[in-house]
Parts: sequence; structure tokens; C-alpha cells
Amino acid sequence: MEWSVSQLSESQKELFDQFAEKVKDCDTTPSTDDFLLKWLVAREFNVEEAEKMFLKSLEWRRLNKIDDMVDTWTPPEVLPKYYPIGRTGYDKTGAPLWILRVGKFDIKGMFQCITKKDYMMYCMIYLTENSRRQMKRRNEEMNSNVTYQTFIGDMSDVSMRDMYYKPYLDAGMESTKIMEANYPENLRRLFVINAPRLFTLLFNMVKPMLSQATIEKFRIYGCNQEEWKAALLEDIDADQLPVAYGGTLTDPDGDPECPSKITIGGTIPTSYYRSNVKLVPTENMQSATVLSSNRKKIKYEVTEPFSSLKWKFFTEGGDIAFRVYHKKADGEKVEMFPKDRLECHLIMEEGSTPCDEAGTYVAEFDNSYSYFRSKKLWYCFTIEKTASIENFDNVLLDS
Repeated sequence: MEWSVSQLSESQKELFDQFAEKVKDCDTTPSTDDFLLKWLVAREFNVEEAEKMFLKSLEWRRLNKIDDMVDTWTPPEVLPKYYPIGRTGYDKTGAPLWILRVGKFDIKGMFQCITKKDYMMYCMIYLTENSRRQMKRRNEEMNSNVTYQTFIGDMSDVSMRDMYYKPYLDAGMESTKIMEANYPENLRRLFVINAPRLFTLLFNMVKPMLSQATIEKFRIYGCNQEEWKAALLEDIDADQLPVAYGGTLTDPDGDPECPSKITIGGTIPTSYYRSNVKLVPTENMQSATVLSSNRKKIKYEVTEPFSSLKWKFFTEGGDIAFRVYHKKADGEKVEMFPKDRLECHLIMEEGSTPCDEAGTYVAEFDNSYSYFRSKKLWYCFTIEKTASIENFDNVLLDS
């Protein structure tokens, strides 16, 4: 539902007038009635809570100089060049249409190039602030009042191993909380297409941070192209949607994926990487040797459901294969983090997996493919309850 002051009931309009009166002296851009209404909707028309949220966000903008960042902050070159997002047009309501090709994102490569803060600043805040400016200009030209955006998240070719890479997961969780706290009702619709089976676990981790109003804007589809293309065309005119997504839009050279509008992404050259630093164990890390042609299994007992098993580790002497599975009481093994060979002798491996059920979870380090070389392993695992939004500090973290 797209909220508008003109469509409010009498009781809702009365609450809106109370809220508008309380914040009338605040300097905001934009300052339209529909913009102010977003805060009231986000707090389910609780005037007091909406005022607290609004004032806290104004302070956040002041502390982080958000109003000036589009003009004063230059993103690291690797972000606009390799973060696979772009705007192709508008949906049927006039909302800007953004497409993010998650499967084309070199997640681990990106976090070797930039800080978490730079990633959050660009992908969530800088792009949002830029889009708001564009919407303001278009509203003036079209005599419209659009204040929200539509997104398509394409999960085709995505690696769930990379999705659970801890720096990326942490940045995504923190960014979600920042967006919910400072850009309420910014989203009109979010289509997730080509979602793999394990995406449900990831979405369940994010849900507690989202308002019910935001959750209702999600539309999640698997790999049935006919289904999700039909759904997209219900909300988006064909000439605004690339051919690859069921529309008629192409690049001037006929490319159906429109790379001139959506950054291609792909593997990031190591020339962008920050200087490699020798990996050293932290105080809480333990060591073990994984012999050649052998495996090492470490069991963890999760006593409370809806927890997370988090890890960080690296090896000396070469890469190693790693997986995590849930060993149920009947002996069944449920894959939680699929086996993958990781170059953790070059990059600290950090990640997590949700543990929706209590029980035994096994981390397995597999060196069976290495016939002659043993690997020294440094590792740390922790079990944590899923954090709630109430514990979040609403100021951007230092890099």
C-alpha cells in the first residue's frame, strides 16, 4: 500500500495533524505531508513514537553529514565500477526501478578492497540519497509526489556461501537497521527472483529487523521465469524492464541485459585489493593441525533455537574445504553451510549460519584432497542469540 495524506481516514488525519504540529519547526528535505506521513506509518500511527523516531533520525543525519554526502563524498572507484546495480526506468506508479544482480557480485573481493563503512555508505545511503534527489527533480517536472522506490534482487548464480560471508552479512544486517530507522516507507516493492532454497534461512535472519509494513512489500520467487516475469509486468511496464526480465528494454546494441544501465559486476581485479596483511590469530582463537588426507570435525551444542553459529578461521600452508551441518537425533545430516574449498590462508574466513533448531551442529575442516600437506588451523566459533533491533546503535560504525 502506498500511503497518502489525502487518503487517510478522519481519525488517522487527526493523528497526522498532531504529529505534523510536533515536528513543524524541524528543517527537513523533503518536507511534504506525504514525507512526514512515512514516519507515522512506520510507528503504526503512534504519534509519540513517530516523533522519537523522526528526531533521532534528524540527529543521525546531522552527526553523519548525510545532507551533504552526495556533494562531498566520493565513493571508492571499485564500488560504482563493480557493485552490480542500476536503474532502468520506473514502475507503473512512477517509482524508480532498481535492479541488483546479486549473483554477479564479487562479495569477498569487494571486502578486500574497501571497509565495511564504505560499503554501507555507498550501497545503502549514497545511492538512496542520490535517488531521492532524482525523484525530487522528476516530481517537479511531472507534478507528481513519488517518495518510494521499487527493487528487483536477482539471485541467479548466487553463491550462498558468499551470502553468509560474515563481513557481508554484518554489513547487510546493520544497513537494514539503518534503512528501517532513517528511510521509513522508502520501499514500494521488493521482488526477489531466482531465490535458491537456502534464501529462506537468510530472510529469516533479517525479518526481526523489519517492520511488518516492510515485510508485506516483499515478493519472493524461485527460478520459475514465467511466474516472476508475469509478476514483474503487473507492476512495471514492459518498456521500463530489460528483455532479460520479461520486458522489451534493450541497450542500443540490442543487449537484453542492459549493461549500460546496470553495472555488470564480476570478479574484481586484485589490483584494487588493499595491501595484504599477514594473518595472525586473535586471543580467543584455538589452533589445531589438520593432517594430510584427513578431516577435523568440531561439534557444538546449540541449546536455544533461533541462534546463530558464527566463526572465523584461517590456515597456514594452503586452502582447506569447510562445511557446517546439523546432525539430528536420528542421525540425519542437514547441510547448513555447503562444503567449499576456501583460500583462508590468504583471507580470514568469517561467516555464520542460523540455527533455528536446538541440537548438534558440526563444523568440518576437510583436507582429504591434500595428499602430502598438513594445514595448521586457527579458529574461533561462538553461539549467539539473534540480535534484536532494539540493541542497535543508530550511528554509522567507524571503519
